[in-house]
Amino acid sequence: MAPGTANLRYVRNQAHVSWAAALADGLSLHVEAATGALLPCWAPDSNKPTPLPERFYLGGVESNLRGFETRGVGPSEPRRQQQRSSAGGASTSATAAPDVAGAGESAILRDAVGGDLFANVYAALMLRLPGKAGDLGVHGHLFANGGSSVLLSGVSDAAAPADTGTGFGGKLGALGEKIRTGAQHLGQNFRWTAGVGLVLPTTLGRLEANYCWVLTSQEHDRVKRGFSFGFAANMGL
Repeated sequence: MAPGTANLRYVRNQAHVSWAAALADGLSLHVEAATGALLPCWAPDSNKPTPLPERFYLGGVESNLRGFETRGVGPSEPRRQQQRSSAGGASTSATAAPDVAGAGESAILRDAVGGDLFANVYAALMLRLPGKAGDLGVHGHLFANGGSSVLLSGVSDAAAPADTGTGFGGKLGALGEKIRTGAQHLGQNFRWTAGVGLVLPTTLGRLEANYCWVLTSQEHDRVKRGFSFGFAANMGL
């Protein structure tokens, strides 16, 4: 075993697949899908929250979910108010920021906390542009995009069988049941968007200019309808 593995508390796995097929000269079908999980390691205890920096955050081209703001999809919590202390310094109160009616869409009243499970899918018809733009690799895409994320700690303990026991095997069984229930919640809360845009590939990634329609969303999502720009450093063509 590698040094320090006994101190590991969580394991993080992520998988990504892509497929493409030529339909005609300059026209192709492209499909991508990804999923990931952040799970307790060695001594599974699904009631303990996972570390915030290790969770999965969705929203924006960079996370392959167009039509939403960066980190605008998935579990979130009310943003806490900051108040001035009597000494003049800033202090954070325990009171959540009020959801003020009539606030502008740009107002951020909630903070993303990320998910333990996520999945997204992207399917597009890609058309290579003629002329010099096509020589540079610029192409248009007509796409459908979907994705979601959930926290395992938010899955009700009632989902776990009552006879799983308290030992390692019992905890592992309870965690497996929570993963199954969490996957069901993931599918039930999938967000879907559609759009059209231009894609410019570069040596560092790809730059996109899109017009998006949000087909389905959840209550606290930060949607981004209409025109948007984004850069993805980890996506292929």
